[in-house]
Amino acid sequence: MMEQSEVEKAIQKAYECATDAASKGDLVKALEIAEFSISVHGKDNACCLLHVIQGDVFRKLASLTKNSDFRCTYLLGCVECYSRSAPLFSCSLTWNSFFTFALFDLGKQLSSNVYYSKAIHRARQGLSLQNPVEMLDPQRFPEVSIDGERKVLEELIAVAEAEMNSGAKKNVLDSNGENEAIPMSDEELQKGAEKGEEERETIDAKRLRSFWERMSVQNKTDFLMADIRKLKCFVEKKYGGEMRKILERILDFRRTKGTWSFWKCNLCSEEYLGSVEWKRHIEDKHAVKSKPLKDLIPEIDESASEMISSMIWAPVDTVKATDMIRNRTVSGKGFHYNKGWCRDWPLVADVDRELVIKEIGQIVISVAEDKILSSSLWNWLKEFIHENIELDGIHRCCLIDCGLVNTPQCLCFLRHDQLQNILGYLRLITTDLSVGVVSRAANLSWEISQVKDNIHIDEKFLGLLVRSYVDQFDDEGKVKDTSVLRHHYEYMIRWGDEIVSWLLSCPPDNSVFAFQNHNFDTWLAVLRIVECKCRKLETAYKRKLSMQPYSKGLVEVEKLCDEKKNLPKTSRLYLTSYADFLILKCLERVGKDVRRSDDTKGFLSVVRDVLEEQRTPRFEVLRVREYMKCIYEQRGIDDDSVLETFSMLKTQFSDKIRLLDTKILLNENSRIQLINGLQKLSFEDYRLLLLPWLNSFLREKLEKMVEMDDKER
Repeated sequence: MMEQSEVEKAIQKAYECATDAASKGDLVKALEIAEFSISVHGKDNACCLLHVIQGDVFRKLASLTKNSDFRCTYLLGCVECYSRSAPLFSCSLTWNSFFTFALFDLGKQLSSNVYYSKAIHRARQGLSLQNPVEMLDPQRFPEVSIDGERKVLEELIAVAEAEMNSGAKKNVLDSNGENEAIPMSDEELQKGAEKGEEERETIDAKRLRSFWERMSVQNKTDFLMADIRKLKCFVEKKYGGEMRKILERILDFRRTKGTWSFWKCNLCSEEYLGSVEWKRHIEDKHAVKSKPLKDLIPEIDESASEMISSMIWAPVDTVKATDMIRNRTVSGKGFHYNKGWCRDWPLVADVDRELVIKEIGQIVISVAEDKILSSSLWNWLKEFIHENIELDGIHRCCLIDCGLVNTPQCLCFLRHDQLQNILGYLRLITTDLSVGVVSRAANLSWEISQVKDNIHIDEKFLGLLVRSYVDQFDDEGKVKDTSVLRHHYEYMIRWGDEIVSWLLSCPPDNSVFAFQNHNFDTWLAVLRIVECKCRKLETAYKRKLSMQPYSKGLVEVEKLCDEKKNLPKTSRLYLTSYADFLILKCLERVGKDVRRSDDTKGFLSVVRDVLEEQRTPRFEVLRVREYMKCIYEQRGIDDDSVLETFSMLKTQFSDKIRLLDTKILLNENSRIQLINGLQKLSFEDYRLLLLPWLNSFLREKLEKMVEMDDKER
């Protein structure tokens, strides 16, 4: 008990430090303090405090950034943090209010009814609290009042419902929106860039260019080679001893590892030269994915991919198609399909249908390529289309003879309203809005982290190679051909304006801080989103595992119904009703299974649902005695009701499995793509830190040379 108290004290102290850092505007520091304590005490419920402060910081970051993709990334991270704090704060009206606003902001940013619906649900959860317990720090939220919070939540529900019912098109946020600036971009860096632009036309700039043009070839070559010893002294004098140590560490890293770049885990500061090793570390330590049983992994319909990709997504003229079927039925001529597509079917110029069909095609092709198209979803799509095709006077068995049933081409026969229903359903179950925004944010960060200038290093000198010869280096920054150095310097000598312009665009002096903290906030937000996907995957697999006994029960009951149907008239059970027959089998099953296995309970659960005429499966687990009591009370159910109910339960169960399989595949695909985005955010290049120092060193060197030249003249 004493040890637990000490843990709570440590968490409380971390919370106070993080809160203090956030109040001073050091949001990255607040995240770091909270994350360090979470890594130490993560399993303790008191860590909910730290998740709350992280959620608050992410929400603040979202309000500060102008980039819509980064804003959504922070909000997604915020939502995950608030979700983790639920065990301690679900009875807090203030917490529910913060959570609601984060979800509402996501709904607004993504134009998503899904998040509007979640915001409404969370707001109603808050309003349902009879005696809310405010556990959040009253000093941080002095303006909060119970009545005021309730009124705000009621107003937000009204706004969210109005948005959902407005009829406005809801889709994924357009990446070409207000992506004008990098989130939390360093203002000094922007000012430095602007200053550099202006300085190019100053008198000093003209003096530097003029001097460069008058320099001898040998002096220019010598200038571009920075003496490492002198560079170390320069850095120590201008930036301090600690910066010199960092420089020495960077140079040692380059000499020993043979590269300037690496992938870093921002939680435990480990560095990896290869992305594969980095990914293995992340998945083993920080984004642990559960390993499900093989039987639980959804099957992917590989055969459908080839058919889908080779299709011409265009509407079929159903009137002419009907006549064609009749004529070919009489003549005996069949339909020839190539990879599931028959070019004999007549097309029609129907713009509305064509647009929807093509959009459905894009979704189906995309999910097939991303390995999201489960066999259960593909089979349902074919069955649904087959059941809804309406051709005047054509029996459904003729569609089988025409070869349409097992091809996606039958989609092109549907009406516009039927197509819209399919499109809406596919959008709902195959779209993960988080992947697009996070991927775009990660790509932008990746582009910013790419170094356009390279540095050649030997024992004594650092050789600067600016932009023009970057293609002469491999991915690790090694020179492919050493002769490129000489050619590059000759180029730089001829085009002196470029080197002078580069020297004038000197970055700010806080490059070390910018390098060490340039994207920790985004990195942590994406990690939270990845962890959310891992948790959803684990939940989905557990859900599917819990449904297995019911699935086996459906198979057994179906076999028993077939057995009852095929009983000979001489059998003593021939005149027994289906209900009594199933009850008899339940008694036999319970008598044989003294251990009361899960499979037996699943079988009894199906029989209970059938006899109680349930329209959807119930997966609650009862004791055998409770099942049998419910079953005995329903002995008088007629045979038609039994068969009809069983058919309905079987269909509903298939629907649930199909949705669950699609969610599993979608979350797994999202997890993979999000980790790829996190990988880009984890990429570090020491040249980002070294180039500003080298820039400053060479500029000062050139300015001194100019001053000496002026004195001599």
